[in-house]
Amino acid sequence: MMSYMTNTPEEHEAALLAWAAERQSSDSTRDTLIREAVAGGVTKHRVHVLTGLARTTIDRIVSDREGAPGPCLAAAPDPLENVVRRLAGLPPEGGPR
Repeated sequence: MMSYMTNTPEEHEAALLAWAAERQSSDSTRDTLIREAVAGGVTKHRVHVLTGLARTTIDRIVSDREGAPGPCLAAAPDPLENVVRRLAGLPPEGGPR
């Protein structure tokens, strides 16, 4: 494993942003695969066994046909939002601090 102890805070932030973007892309692919599998006849239990995802997560993904987060997720703050805003020179969400 590579050590990141000599990196600057900006380099650490860039690494986090890259990871978050990769994860978001991966989650989008995951959601599509799960929707297609269930629509194609794979049971929720079998998706759970194959992926390790909670059945409630599978329910959320399958019921989210449009790709928009449900009400609970829409209200949840993005943990990297303020990092992105700071890198872009914008004030943090909720105003200046």
